[in-house]
Amino acid sequence: MGVAKEFVKIGDEYAAQERWETALALYNEAIKRYPELANAYFRRGVVYETLEKYYQAREDFDKAIHLGLEHAEIYFHRGYTLYRIMWGIKEFALKDYDKAIRLDPDHAEAHYWRGILWYEAKYHQSAVDDFTKVIQLNPDNDAAYSSRGCAYYAMFQSEDAIADFTHVINRNRYEEMCLVYYNRAIAYQLDEQYTLAIQDYADAIRIKPDFSEALSGRLELYEKIGAIQKAIEDATALITLEPDNVSWYLKRGQIYERIGEYHKAVADLTEVIRRSENFPDAHLRRAGVYLKLGMYDKAIADYDNIINHAHFEHVKQEARDKKEAAIRLKINS
Repeated sequence: MGVAKEFVKIGDEYAAQERWETALALYNEAIKRYPELANAYFRRGVVYETLEKYYQAREDFDKAIHLGLEHAEIYFHRGYTLYRIMWGIKEFALKDYDKAIRLDPDHAEAHYWRGILWYEAKYHQSAVDDFTKVIQLNPDNDAAYSSRGCAYYAMFQSEDAIADFTHVINRNRYEEMCLVYYNRAIAYQLDEQYTLAIQDYADAIRIKPDFSEALSGRLELYEKIGAIQKAIEDATALITLEPDNVSWYLKRGQIYERIGEYHKAVADLTEVIRRSENFPDAHLRRAGVYLKLGMYDKAIADYDNIINHAHFEHVKQEARDKKEAAIRLKINS
């Protein structure tokens, strides 16, 4: 066993240098020499986890636990691998985090990732409790503040959410600052502080110009407060960023229709139809715009397209009803 332990020790040195393949080879040799050495499986599992080989990592952690290894770290790491590979059965990861915390009540990582699980399961107060514990253990943990802010927001506690996001922003050390600005913008929006929300969306976009979620959030807010031209600018930016996403053409077309820019609305809705042929809502909306322009034949053609190609009978019936109304308008015009 002594020689096997020495291989593990040397493997740990290479792992600390991020020389993963060499570390794995040494752990393999340790296991070959002494197959009952639980710590060798644990250390190899940690390397597999680092390399995102989660199934191999889980097998090693299972083996180490079966061989009697019983400490917080192994349950934390197995919980994390279960979290990564078993999205639909997260209670298994939760059980391992619980076990890690029972063995070490101050295990910050176990509290943090259990908090993430609680948050994703919508047990937001439990998530807040775990993130708060992480902050008590390490007041410099920006991820815990940011995650707790998201949990507060989900509980509609916008002031607490804003306070946590602001703490992270003031420290200005977090890797994902664009997300913090974005999340604070949403919290400001919930609190109806629209000017501050717009500024935070702008900062998120400044940090990450291709941040489509921030552009979309700001677009919706501009619409809400009646800043229509700015909403159009953001819709145009989203089209430039994601030219194959028909949602942005549809959104801009809807805005153009709302402000009476009917020809521009038609152009955007036509682009939606060109890029996504089976899109009855776009045909319906374009037909409605054609009617506003007095272009009855084109409106009727769009209704015919829906009647001939839509999958759902209620959509076809709506098109039939509107077609009849369009014919009457044409006759009376």
